[in-house]
Amino acid sequence: MLLAACRDLDVSPRDAWMVGDRADDVRAGKAIGAATALVGSGDRRRTSAKELAASPPDLVIDSVAAFARTLRAGTFPPPRRLAYT
Repeated sequence: MLLAACRDLDVSPRDAWMVGDRADDVRAGKAIGAATALVGSGDRRRTSAKELAASPPDLVIDSVAAFARTLRAGTFPPPRRLAYT
């Protein structure tokens, strides 16, 4: 589904972010080569961080709004990595 969405939007996965609130969201993003952000409350983030210890997300943040502000501020480099095609 993620690759289909990238095709539909004409976006390369390596230029995209997968933003989610679960470890499975991060794993899915990594599987296609996207940058990953884990969002949510401190408890949820701590639980997911334990699950993702071997392959952590690129960014951990409180909310989707905070993620958007971070990207707009340019404080986190845009994704550029090898992608599954």
